[in-house]
Amino acid sequence: MNKLISKFAILTFGFLTILTFNQAISGQFCGTKPPKSVSQKVWTLTQINGESINTDKATISLDFDKNRVGGKGGCNGFGGTLEKNGDEIKISQIISTKMFCEEGSDVENKYLSTLEKVTKYQINGGKLQMLNGDTIVLEFALKN
Repeated sequence: MNKLISKFAILTFGFLTILTFNQAISGQFCGTKPPKSVSQKVWTLTQINGESINTDKATISLDFDKNRVGGKGGCNGFGGTLEKNGDEIKISQIISTKMFCEEGSDVENKYLSTLEKVTKYQINGGKLQMLNGDTIVLEFALKN
């Protein structure tokens, strides 16, 4: 009987350990549960090449089903073509409106030129990160 209780206790402990580890990875204990998919959501740009962005007007939305990307650069709207293969992506043929903007044009120019250099993406801590090789060049937060 004691062996049966010991085996049950070990199995229960193992199950609870795995469950706790899984919840910690998914962010459930941190309040930052990552989204299941990045596609068809609006993301707000937070960083370009590690520098924080002081606007919430720069956004992106990826549509993997239609191979399209779109958003706002900080002032103007933009759209382009999106190719995806696993975690590798290529964004090309970016076009944008050309309104005059007193604010946001510096961020917009950096953002759109950096976007064309992206080679892959990842979700890390609930953030969408776009990389050039192994270097994070753009980071986004899910827009509320």
